[in-house]
Amino acid sequence: MKNNIYLLLLLLSSLMTIGCTDWLKEENKTEVTTEFLYSDPQALERAVIALYAIDRSYFKQDEEVSPYAYMLDIGTDIDWFRAGGGSTFANYDNLNPRNTNVGQFWSHQYQIIGKCNEILAAAQTMEQDSLVKQVTGEASLFRAHAYYWLMIKFGRIYLTTDPTTYDNLSTKIYAPAADEDVWKLINADLDVAINNLGWDTPKSGQTVEYGRFNKAVAKHVKALVAMWTKDWNEAIKQTEDIFASGRYQLLAEPGDVFNGADLNHSETIFAFQFSNDIGGGGTLSSGRFMGHRLGIITVAQYRLIMGYCDLELGCYGWGRLMPNNYLFSLYDKVKDKRYQQFFRQYFTYNVPDMLPPGKSIGDTIFPANASQYWEDFHPQCKKFEDKWTALTPDQTTSFKDVIMYRLAETYLIAAEAYMNVGNQEKAREYYNKTWMRAGNDEETRPITLQMIMDEHARELCMEGHRFAFLKRIGKLAEQVRNYGGEFTNNPAAAGRNMGVDVPTSYYVSYVAPAAAANRRYYFKDGYENWPIPQSEIDQMGADNFPQWDAYK
Repeated sequence: MKNNIYLLLLLLSSLMTIGCTDWLKEENKTEVTTEFLYSDPQALERAVIALYAIDRSYFKQDEEVSPYAYMLDIGTDIDWFRAGGGSTFANYDNLNPRNTNVGQFWSHQYQIIGKCNEILAAAQTMEQDSLVKQVTGEASLFRAHAYYWLMIKFGRIYLTTDPTTYDNLSTKIYAPAADEDVWKLINADLDVAINNLGWDTPKSGQTVEYGRFNKAVAKHVKALVAMWTKDWNEAIKQTEDIFASGRYQLLAEPGDVFNGADLNHSETIFAFQFSNDIGGGGTLSSGRFMGHRLGIITVAQYRLIMGYCDLELGCYGWGRLMPNNYLFSLYDKVKDKRYQQFFRQYFTYNVPDMLPPGKSIGDTIFPANASQYWEDFHPQCKKFEDKWTALTPDQTTSFKDVIMYRLAETYLIAAEAYMNVGNQEKAREYYNKTWMRAGNDEETRPITLQMIMDEHARELCMEGHRFAFLKRIGKLAEQVRNYGGEFTNNPAAAGRNMGVDVPTSYYVSYVAPAAAANRRYYFKDGYENWPIPQSEIDQMGADNFPQWDAYK
């Protein structure tokens, strides 16, 4: 699947170009047109497969900021963003209608929606055999998924299900859709996907094509939508169906979830696939393929202190995004395996020829001052570390798969839904799935929203779901203002995260409380919704599609 998807995208793009330039009267050497693409079931399937490449392209390596908006937890209560373009979202000081990254996210999702509208319209004209139903299911899920992400980020969106044509382009009426209408369409599309897709991904010959949507993905997203609309029983039904399918189970150790380049294992419900090959998901640069940069974003710049890059330490890093002290405070640092398995707390000397005088292999490396700690030697999240696909230690891109949805989140959705209907027995059962997997003692107390919120941070940190989760439960502004960024009044606490006994005075002497306070995220009222891109408002008309008050 991952090695063919790029070629299919090229095919779709070339077909679209051919169809749009018929007026040039050029001879079509291949006799392949958009009419063929949307009239033949096999060609229509290839159009659907190309959607995976389009969606995955959002992680393209030449855009530093793109992955921040989609996957990583930035600008929430559990992170500090040190530098780089991602500060747009983390610090909120450049979050405005003209920000190009906001516009890119909006246009990316609507590109997916536009293709889906065309595919679904074409599918309705064909005989509804198994292949056409499969195509309809996947395209419906793609459209639902795109609208879901637009809703949780922007909160005010344009709703359309009609293919855009030359005839209707000038007659479209642009206006914000009512929330209930958006959720209604999303649920309808998800129902189509659930009915049309099987538990197994589609097969090519006898090989299962991992990385394509199936019934579990549709049910997982439908459970998420149900949580937004407070339909607790629907969320329970969808999650229980996934559990009852017997197709998924938690891995034995939390760290095993991200241990490897190929992450299609029993806990993964859906992952974007990458490989260092033609069709592997990267862009071509300087004669070689370049993948995504989720690894480099989350790996510390330890090389600036140690003088080299080590594949075992996560390879090359920029140190853009780091876990903060609030996140670390949520773990039992003795019992909870995730504290060690999800994070690299400190660095040690491991090259004999580069040992300073008096140091031995395995000794902890202390930064010379607090500034060096924050910039280069801070703890790093290991979920995106990649020692498997790097050809050289200084490679700045990764071809490691990126997990979008996994069973751990499904269990937490179920626990929260059961808590909301008053079934504490089931809430505890599912809460304990991730809690006890991590090595903690069984939880026997009543499950509360605070417990769910804390476990969500411990288990799913940096996986791109924190913003939406806090927004959904009405805690985003409160949590970001209280904990977002890194503004501890006791900087020595950060040093102790290195896992060694650091004297309190070690960091206090270098970082004044006033300087530390500047690391606080600046979250204004109304920032729960991203601004509508100004370029879109200009096209739709400000009177028809008004901006959120926070950005006027």
